Amino acid sequence: MSVLGSLAMVVGYWMIFTKLGRMGWESIIPFYGTYVICEEIYGNGLAIFGYLIPFYNIYFYFKTNNRLAEALGQSKAMGWGLSLLPPVFALILGFSDQINNLEKDIKTEVKTGHGRDRVREAIRTEKPQK
Repeated sequence: MSVLGSLAMVVGYWMIFTKLGRMGWESIIPFYGTYVICEEIYGNGLAIFGYLIPFYNIYFYFKTNNRLAEALGQSKAMGWGLSLLPPVFALILGFSDQINNLEKDIKTEVKTGHGRDRVREAIRTEKPQK
């Protein structure tokens, strides 16, 4: 069972990283994958040190997953799911078609917390690929 969970995490995060405009293999390298997520979400990879502070690291884990879900156009509920049941929600987030082809500047606006309405509008008007 743990092998299936680990495989689901690898596949899900591989897809999440490609949605973020990164290489999928970056997700499977220990610590570097977390550094890349912090770099994409917070704009600075050094935010990874938030995981080293006792008790704050629990809050930081939930906050990072919520921001990751929002950066990919999902709700905070998806972030909570990603925090509490990572294999399942990583697959759901990785394979959802909601934000595959948005512009890089829109992703940057999501990371900084500005322009979320613009992102939601872009998601609604995005044409499916053929």
